[in-house]
Amino acid sequence: MNRKQFIKSLGATCSNWNWSWSFVNEAERFVIFGLWSHHSGSDEGLVMSRDWERNAAGRRNPGFKQSEEHARLVVEEGYSLLTFPIFAKLNSQGKLPKGETARIERIEPILQRKFLVEISRNWYAVEAPVAPANSFEPLIEPLFEEGEQSTRISRYVERNASARQRCLEIHGYKCQVCEKTMSDLYGQKGKGVIDVHHLHELAQRDGRHIVDPEKDLIPVCPNCHRMIHTTRPALNPQVVKNMLVNHS
Repeated sequence: MNRKQFIKSLGATCSNWNWSWSFVNEAERFVIFGLWSHHSGSDEGLVMSRDWERNAAGRRNPGFKQSEEHARLVVEEGYSLLTFPIFAKLNSQGKLPKGETARIERIEPILQRKFLVEISRNWYAVEAPVAPANSFEPLIEPLFEEGEQSTRISRYVERNASARQRCLEIHGYKCQVCEKTMSDLYGQKGKGVIDVHHLHELAQRDGRHIVDPEKDLIPVCPNCHRMIHTTRPALNPQVVKNMLVNHS
């Protein structure tokens, strides 16, 4: 499935399929931004920058004005923000070509709900602990089910907050890879900061399935979580743990 097919399957549209960076479904009140892998971290990603308003030749990028309006819909009109991963084509050295506009190698037709934050000249899609009432929120069954395919959002992969909380109640807040808590590293500021990793990636599953918070989920710190997801499919957490041991 290419980007256009994916976006159209969600009922979203844009001004031009060639140069658009973002898309909107006005009926369902949500905006979609593609999130380039080279602009994203474990919990946040750069979706737009004032530096992108003009190209290297000084000409105005037509996609900027449209995306600026889409960002306004999120910030001022309460539209939900959804993102999906985009991977750029690399050169023969495995790097982004310098001085060239990034070109799409592939996308992953998976949506994540994010929240938009404007900092200086940039707009970031970030994680947030509590979704606002106007976020797209499909019903979640009591048995920690995830991956429900919505008729409106065909490949929206939801993460069940109850399953996450139950995982932390069982396993605690210590990273299962480096065996540290964020408060060990950052003191009081780090208390309660932890990611939850799905041992069986949601992206590899279709439809609704039962999640066992004890066996399917583990707590990992943001650093180790990022390392786990440096490859597709993700590295086994034990592999990353061995890397730490071998380099200590």
